[in-house]
Amino acid sequence: MAPSSPKLVIVIRPSADRRRLPEMMTWVRWLLPAAILLVAPAKLPDSSDAEVIQIDCADGFDGPLSVASMLARRLPR
Repeated sequence: MAPSSPKLVIVIRPSADRRRLPEMMTWVRWLLPAAILLVAPAKLPDSSDAEVIQIDCADGFDGPLSVASMLARRLPR
């Protein structure tokens, strides 16, 4: 049996006005097409069988390059 690789889960927390949510989800999907995307208003607990990265839309990302930079810092090496 081949060892399974850990799953990557991206949790996106929407801002109060929710206008940036579709744009943020599009950027993350382009950058990490195999990741599981979740939208949740609160921080989710860490899971032992998945790598979880949480993004807050209110953090002021100004484009896909800023999202890619943040993901590169948080992804496991």
